[in-house]
Amino acid sequence: MLLTSTGCFTTWATTRLAGKSAAWDEKVREETVPLPGISERLVVALPLNAETFRLECHSMQSAKDAVYRTAYRYGSGWKKGTAIMFLLEAAVGTALLATSANEKPGNVAIGAFFAADALGTGVLFFVPRKEIYRRDEKPVTTDIRSDCPDGLVLDIAGEQFPVDAAGRIGEIGNAAFDAWLEAGQPAPAPVPAPAQAGPYVPPAYGAPITQTAPMTAAVAQAPVALPGPLLISFQGKTQELGLGYIDRCVMNHARHPETAPCSSTTNTLATALFEVPVGTFGTVATN
Repeated sequence: MLLTSTGCFTTWATTRLAGKSAAWDEKVREETVPLPGISERLVVALPLNAETFRLECHSMQSAKDAVYRTAYRYGSGWKKGTAIMFLLEAAVGTALLATSANEKPGNVAIGAFFAADALGTGVLFFVPRKEIYRRDEKPVTTDIRSDCPDGLVLDIAGEQFPVDAAGRIGEIGNAAFDAWLEAGQPAPAPVPAPAQAGPYVPPAYGAPITQTAPMTAAVAQAPVALPGPLLISFQGKTQELGLGYIDRCVMNHARHPETAPCSSTTNTLATALFEVPVGTFGTVATN
């Protein structure tokens, strides 16, 4: 038990170094005041591993609050606690140091630690009371809706498809999206036929033996011309749902498992962010 314990002074010093001095505050009182400057956003996301096409929409408001904190440190509760810990640590340290080093050598080191910590705790008893007045700002996010709003439009290769509240674009839109995905997939290049061996001609004496043509060639992938970007529009603003080749391949394989698997990717969503006027989604924030 003693080996895993830390003294009062050691704990206080650790919290100071870690920037956690607020743990010693007494009679804490906090007042929260909303700050001006509220913003509203719509986030549109496209999951890459979904078997069917569906956009995910999330609207939210972001703001900041000012938090005013009043408290004090090293008051009566602190002095009572340090006095008790000083007596306890001094007693433990004295008892351990009195133990014969030959009987339990480890007790000497532990006793020295508690004795030294007791001295530090005794000094802490005389620390004067300190009044705390602090102002902090903290972000506040309010979720509004999780459905897609009216007027959201997806542009696929120049064709526009309205997005419903569930994030769907209908059968025609799904077919257009499938065609858009497949347009970005590579086709294997043809495998060249094995080189035809001609009549054997022995090399001249001393000349190096070289192979002028490989017998076989590995299957290669033809270069891919990626289709145009996938665009999402709302209230006259347009954002791109950025999808690279690997992302498109992952989506195509999720929808068509019979296709060849793709390289791994850390992306799980393609997102677009729209800043909109406060109150667009039915909740008017007040400062």
